[in-house]
Amino acid sequence: TYNTLADACKVAGELGEALEVLQLMKHHASKTGENSVVPDAMTYTILIGTCARKSKQQQQSRDIRSGGERDPDMAFSLLDRMIYDGIKPNGVTYC
Repeated sequence: TYNTLADACKVAGELGEALEVLQLMKHHASKTGENSVVPDAMTYTILIGTCARKSKQQQQSRDIRSGGERDPDMAFSLLDRMIYDGIKPNGVTYC
């Protein structure tokens, strides 16, 4: 599933790729009308967690796609986007 792919990006510390998974999910859902691939609380929770686990290689980059290691601004931006998209954060999202 897409969430599994996003979680693999989290483990690898690849925030840029995890954000691409989010875009793929949104694109696929809008193109096919499938609700099963719409990003959910798990998707955003994975992405928010990825901000804290960015790889050492990406620490040099400050571009918006990769964000910064332990970047609270990026995490809050994703939380805002989650709420804007109508997805209610759960207890795990805030951990």
